[in-house]
Formats: sequence, C-alpha cells, structure tokens
Amino acid sequence: MPTETLKQRLRLAALLGIVLLIALTALNLMQAAAGLRKDSERSLRHAEAMIDAAIDDSQALIEAARPLAGRACKENTLALRDLIIASPYARALYVLEGQRLLCTTLHRPIQAQNLPDYLVGKQDLILASHSPITGQTAILYRKQLGKRTLLVELDGFHIFGALQAVMGEENLFFILGDRALDGHGMTL
Repeated sequence: MPTETLKQRLRLAALLGIVLLIALTALNLMQAAAGLRKDSERSLRHAEAMIDAAIDDSQALIEAARPLAGRACKENTLALRDLIIASPYARALYVLEGQRLLCTTLHRPIQAQNLPDYLVGKQDLILASHSPITGQTAILYRKQLGKRTLLVELDGFHIFGALQAVMGEENLFFILGDRALDGHGMTL
C-alpha cells in the first residue's frame, strides 16, 4: 500500500507541475502581449509626434514667409530659400496669385500647371499624389493671404516613414480629406 500512496502523490505532483507550467506559460504570454501592445502604442505616439512636427513646421514656415508674400519675387527669393533650407521637412515654397505662380524657392523654373490640381478650395492641408519636384507623394500646406496664396510642399517621405516606424502595425494610413497615404508611400 505505501507504494500506491507514493504513486498517487507522484501523479498529483506531476499534475500540479504541469498545471503550474501551463499557468506560468499563459502568464508569460499575457505579459509579452501587454509589452508588445505598449511598444506599439509608444511607436504610434512617436509617429504621430513626427507627423505633427512636420505639419507644425510648415505652419511656422508659412508664418515666417507671410511678410515676404506681398513683395516682388526678385526681392525675396533668397529670403524664401533661406526659410526652406532651415526647415527639416519642407521641399519648396510657392507664392501664387490665383492660378499664376509668382515665385518659388526651386532653382529651376516650374509652371503653375505642374502644381497639383487641388490648389483651389477650402482645405489648407492637402495630400498630393505627385510632387512637382519629384513626382512622388507630397503634403501641401496652403495659406490664403488676400489675393496671394503661400504653399509649402512637405516631403511625403516623412509621413510614410513615420507610418513604417510603428512596430507591429502593417495597415496604418495617414488620412487627409478624401485621400489616404499608406506606409509604402502610395496614395489611395
């Protein structure tokens, strides 16, 4: 009989060991999932901060360029270029009057018709499927100043780069108006 009791105790100990192992494994998996969730949330907040910084930079650039918008292009081209050079996100700045391009910070000529079609409207922030500079995705920040319009072109790379930086998320989109930008730089 004592061997039978010993066998029962060994079975009970083995069963309790297996239950404990399963419980510890489940707890470990739950902690890992919570850690991944926190990492994902942290990287999402970081991406949001990167996108906000790019948009805030364009707003600051517009405000800095505002006094120059009323002058002749020859008088302010260098000052406008200095503003673009100081910006980590902007590619170009354009001064328009109606549909007519008055001035640009680009070193090569560009025609207003090369600018995206959506220059007119109520939206200040525009997701453009093509940049007049690169042909790739760009974010345009527009500010109407009386008859003139200031337009800052932000590189779309900063936006989809921020989307790609979010850990564990493959289907993130930056939505602006009726357009969306995915983490691969494609506009939808």
